[in-house]
Amino acid sequence: MELYIEPTVAEIKERLAADPDDTWMDILSRCKGSRWLSLWKVLRDESLARNYPTVAYCNRLKGARIQAAYIAMRLDGLGHKLADMFAHQQPPMSNTDREFLEGHTNGSQFEKTPGVGDYYAREAKAQGVDITGAVYINSLAAYPGDPKAWVRGRGDLEAVVKERNWSCQGSSNIKGDPREGPADVRIADDLVESKMIDRMEADPALALKGREDLFQETREMIQPHWAA
Repeated sequence: MELYIEPTVAEIKERLAADPDDTWMDILSRCKGSRWLSLWKVLRDESLARNYPTVAYCNRLKGARIQAAYIAMRLDGLGHKLADMFAHQQPPMSNTDREFLEGHTNGSQFEKTPGVGDYYAREAKAQGVDITGAVYINSLAAYPGDPKAWVRGRGDLEAVVKERNWSCQGSSNIKGDPREGPADVRIADDLVESKMIDRMEADPALALKGREDLFQETREMIQPHWAA
């Protein structure tokens, strides 16, 4: 049986008709068609071996090309931020409210689902919340239409997250304080007794069990899953 041996970097460059002194970006810029696909596999494997992050979705060719350029530049010695910037051919995003709200202008956010937008707007108005210039962040909503999910910037978002003792990660990074679990909740004995009698009437064979065992079994049956 013939064994497959993974090619070395030098062998890859030779196969792609590249000069040994060529950078990975030099090679990438010249590869087309099937040769590009072969190089993409190599770059992807090298990226996995070095635990490089994913900076573009690779399910489409454009994203794969951006990711390939990022990996090539990292292999050529660039750091993450510069490689990310050059691969996307744009400066890194700043962390202002303008970038935070980009793509979510109040007039177009619900363009494809106007009914949902109208409902959320009515809910906000009913509770006296002015949504002018605000955007609706679904992940902030405690329920559909929650007025507190309308924010005008990062500060509003962080205020809601902190108020609810939630955690978030991304453009804002907040870690909520751990809270104690719910207090012990025990079903009242008379309710357990009533349910136990109902069970015995429906199945007389249960009367053969010890009362204490049957009582405890019934309590566990009707006790809420969130109770201790």
